Amino acid sequence: MKAELGRYYTRSEIHEIIGGGSKQSYLPQLNGKILAGCFDPKKNSKAPYEIDAGRGEIVLEGAKLLATGGYPIPVFLKRKSYQWEYVGDFICYEYRDKPEDLYPNKPRRPDAAAVIYLTRDFGEGDEKAAGDLLSQEGKKLLRTHFIKERDPSLGAAKRRLFVEEYGYLFCEVCGIKQTDFPIDLGQSCFEVHHLSPIGIRIEPQVTRLTDLAVVCANCHRMIHANQTILSLQEIKEKISHV
Repeated sequence: MKAELGRYYTRSEIHEIIGGGSKQSYLPQLNGKILAGCFDPKKNSKAPYEIDAGRGEIVLEGAKLLATGGYPIPVFLKRKSYQWEYVGDFICYEYRDKPEDLYPNKPRRPDAAAVIYLTRDFGEGDEKAAGDLLSQEGKKLLRTHFIKERDPSLGAAKRRLFVEEYGYLFCEVCGIKQTDFPIDLGQSCFEVHHLSPIGIRIEPQVTRLTDLAVVCANCHRMIHANQTILSLQEIKEKISHV
C-alpha cells in the first residue's frame, strides 16, 4: 500500500502503510532500516528539507542510519493532532553533527545535536507519481521581511515532465521554443508560472504540477506586469493584437 500525496493519515495508518516500526518515533525503523520520516514543522520549521536531530542516543542513531541508507523514504508532516500529511518520498544526502555546521547564522532547536538534509526523490520511471506531485506552498517565513514560501522542486519537476511529453520546452503563451536558441542557452529563458499566484494566497495551498505552466521570461514578466495578474488566455489575446 502506498500513501497518497496530500492526504492526511494517523500514526496508526502510517504504521500499516510502511509495514511496522514505532508509532511514536520520528524515524520509525524495522530490522535496521528506516521506514519513514514523521516530522513536526513546529519543531523543524524547514521540514522536510532540513531536520534537527536531538541529543538522545536513539534519536541520533536513527539519523545516522537514515544518512547511510541511501534509499528514499515516505515523509509525513504533522498538520494537526492525529493528522500527518504525506508530502512525498525523500532521500537523505547529508548528515552534519559538528557545532560549526549546526549553528552557522541559522537558528536550530536548542537540543539539536545533528542535522540531516533531505531532497525529494521523484522515483525513476514513476511518471504517475511524479505527474501527480504536490507540495504545500505559501507559508510565511521570516527573513528580513515576510515572503511566501515556494518549493523549488515543483518547478524542476514541471520542466522535466514537460520535456518528456513534448521533447523540448516552449512558452505556453507565445509559443517560442527552446530549440530556437543555442543548445547551451535554450533552457535559461523559460520559467515556471503558478496559475494560482502564491502572492495572493492568504493561507498555504496545495500546488500540483497541473497548477503550473511553462512560459518564457518575457511573457512571465508581462503576466505579472500589473497589479491584476493576467491569465494565460488574457495575455495571449493581448499580444496577438500587437
